[in-house]
Amino acid sequence: MALLNTIKGIIQTTNANYRMLNPDAPTYKVMYEESSMMNIQADELNQADSFVYIEEFITGRYTREKYFKSKTMKMQLYFCKFTQLHQDATTREALRDQIETEIVEPFMDAYKQAALFDDVKQYNLSYPFPRFDANEVSVMLEFECTLKRC
Repeated sequence: MALLNTIKGIIQTTNANYRMLNPDAPTYKVMYEESSMMNIQADELNQADSFVYIEEFITGRYTREKYFKSKTMKMQLYFCKFTQLHQDATTREALRDQIETEIVEPFMDAYKQAALFDDVKQYNLSYPFPRFDANEVSVMLEFECTLKRC
């Protein structure tokens, strides 16, 4: 299974489904690349754009239980919007709440419903400093993605 394309597909389907119910919701572009290349791609986005950046997988593990092998990768997804420069904390908080409602929480539900992976027991959430542009506001979701055992 191509893990990157599978996660990308879940994000795109999640966004499309949310937009069917909420036509004014933004389209989240899905992007992935080394973070240095992502900085260049972010420069080409418009201020009104929203995007999800999938961090390249760098750590994981293999485990064996009896005759079954599983592969677990650490996933980091950045759900991002641009805002005006020099916004205050309450504006950034409102944007993060909007991001969580529009794409983060629906993604977690869609990930579980896809039934391609073991259930996630814990999602870690953080609000990182801007990585790609000074006027970026983002929500980072981190979790362990375990491919179902065969």
